[in-house]
Amino acid sequence: NAVISQFINAYPTAKHVTYDPYSSSATLIANERSFGKRVFPGYDFGKAQIVVNFGADFLGTWVSPVEYTSAWTKNRKIKNFDKPEISRLIQYESNMSYTGSNADNRLLIKPSEQGLAIVKLYNAVASLTGGSQVSVSGTLKNQKAEKSFAAVAKDLVDNKNAGKASLVLSDSNNIAEQIIINKINDLLGNYGQTIDLNNYSNQRKGIDSDIVDLITDLKGGSVGVVIILGDANPVFDLPEGKDFADGLKKAGLSVSLSSVPNETSAACGYIAPSNHFLESWGDAQPRKNNYYIMQPTIAPLFDTRQAEQSLLAWAKSPVNDFSTFMQGVWKSSLFGLQSDYSDFQSFWDNTLHNGLIELASQSGAGSVSVDVSGLGSSITKPGSGMEVKYYEPMGVGFGVYANNPWLQEMPDPVTRTVWTSVVHIPLEWDGDSKFKYYQDLKKDGLYVDFSAGNASVKDVPVVRQFGQMAETFAIPVGYGRTQGNPSAKDVGNYVINTLKRDSDGNIRYWNDNVKVTPNGGEDKHFASVQLHHTLGVKGKDKSN
Repeated sequence: NAVISQFINAYPTAKHVTYDPYSSSATLIANERSFGKRVFPGYDFGKAQIVVNFGADFLGTWVSPVEYTSAWTKNRKIKNFDKPEISRLIQYESNMSYTGSNADNRLLIKPSEQGLAIVKLYNAVASLTGGSQVSVSGTLKNQKAEKSFAAVAKDLVDNKNAGKASLVLSDSNNIAEQIIINKINDLLGNYGQTIDLNNYSNQRKGIDSDIVDLITDLKGGSVGVVIILGDANPVFDLPEGKDFADGLKKAGLSVSLSSVPNETSAACGYIAPSNHFLESWGDAQPRKNNYYIMQPTIAPLFDTRQAEQSLLAWAKSPVNDFSTFMQGVWKSSLFGLQSDYSDFQSFWDNTLHNGLIELASQSGAGSVSVDVSGLGSSITKPGSGMEVKYYEPMGVGFGVYANNPWLQEMPDPVTRTVWTSVVHIPLEWDGDSKFKYYQDLKKDGLYVDFSAGNASVKDVPVVRQFGQMAETFAIPVGYGRTQGNPSAKDVGNYVINTLKRDSDGNIRYWNDNVKVTPNGGEDKHFASVQLHHTLGVKGKDKSN
């Protein structure tokens, strides 16, 4: 950030635009409206006795899964056998996620019903805690989910009255729904316990409308220079990727500072390749009070230059060596915030040795005042017909790890497939010996054509997915790369262009008006490490 600030000081009309491939834009805006802080909260799953989760795969890929898993597992072990107790996870979701497969109670809802489900839980909690009601109408298709909210709310309020903390969260990218989530946590007293707005996370920073504005400016020809930092790949990551690529052609100068070839670097006029991270100095601030430092392990192998070094050179900075510049920033910004070392050199040497510093966090919940009045009209409205839930896969992520063949080879923990993307299709079991498959697709690996609105994708293999909500498909993003090394290119299907945005410009990770049509083909190279998924399913004993 200090290097970018130096560059903007040299070119005052420059603007830094940030986006997240898998966006949490609505959460950032909701927190700004609720608390005056445009931040993504720090979550402490280790302090939550009950977690109620709407769709977020926090054990798999959502935001910071390693951090969340480490904390969540602390309360999943019985510590006192005289009074056995473990935390509890209640999951509302549309597709079978890795987190959902670990839930104690799992309830299925359609993607378009998540907003209604959130409001129903809020109203049930508010009725027990004296909060105001949010006016909504409609019922969930799954009656088990519809009837669950009173019991879940009672458990949450009883848990609060027993002096224990809980956590309610959602992966929704709808602002109103995230504000209502904030209010539920407020009523349950979770701020300052399981939710930290002081030592917040920096792992989500992007506001979706900012990148939409940039695309509009690019298409209008009002952007003179575009510099793509890091390995950002908006041509692949955004539903409007083609518009972004076309807009780059209208800019006077476009430069990619990526360390690897990608779809965006291919669309730029120039490439100034950055060093590999093992060849680079750097620092990171994943949480507000946590600072990490990186130092190179090898000298650059090729004719590359670290991106920060390039920006300093182009800004004509008086300190154009990045490692020296970084030391100066740590001396002026961080050295004075600690009291362990009296001279900077000792502080710097010990930080290099330890790799990080952790500063004391401000305690307390901060100012919490959440207004939910009138939000019932702004939530997602339940739809009818077939819908699709888009999710980020654990192997290749949003496509950034597709260059790693080991991760392509790693079986998905739910589908058990490798080297491909799939469409999860729902199935029904009669409780005896018969299964009913969508469109009579009786075999994994059969090809279908997938369409959402005017966008379509051909030849996507299917997986018959147990635990899938009726009238709901699921499909991973992150596949279908056209640039990169051989392990990335032409693996799986590109579906990001079928994503839509809401009226606030935020990307929706679900779609209605979708079709999955068998085309008679089959993936002859369909690879799965597990083809049996019904082990342990018990039918009726006809002898009784």
